[in-house]
Amino acid sequence: MRSRGWKLSAVDVPLSAMQSAGYTELYAYRYDWDEQADNYLVPFSTILGATHASEIAFIMGAPMFGEIGDYMYPDTESAREMTEVMMSAWGSFAREGAPRLPNEIDWPRYKASQPAFMTLDSDDALALSDDVPHTSHAP
Repeated sequence: MRSRGWKLSAVDVPLSAMQSAGYTELYAYRYDWDEQADNYLVPFSTILGATHASEIAFIMGAPMFGEIGDYMYPDTESAREMTEVMMSAWGSFAREGAPRLPNEIDWPRYKASQPAFMTLDSDDALALSDDVPHTSHAP
């Protein structure tokens, strides 16, 4: 519930207002990578998860936060994939005005009527998400 509230106040409301003001090059994402290196004392992937702004290290292409960076950003295939995803998306957005992903998944523009966003994660979890509630009607 808190995650949905955060998305509503920090993504949907501002982007809808920007769209109403005439802006069309709007994109949204949810960062979901939570594959930190656990050890026998601390389950970092559970405690930290996809913490706010932890994707910055992937955008920059290098681990951050000193010694704790080894746990937050382990040298794994998953972390390397996430680095490629984030650097590709942010780099192409800066160069071309539209984010592009390494696997060529189409990243649609944000529309208030259909608030789709990309879920940025490694491997098969990288996908287009649709946050519009789906309801079924009983006959």
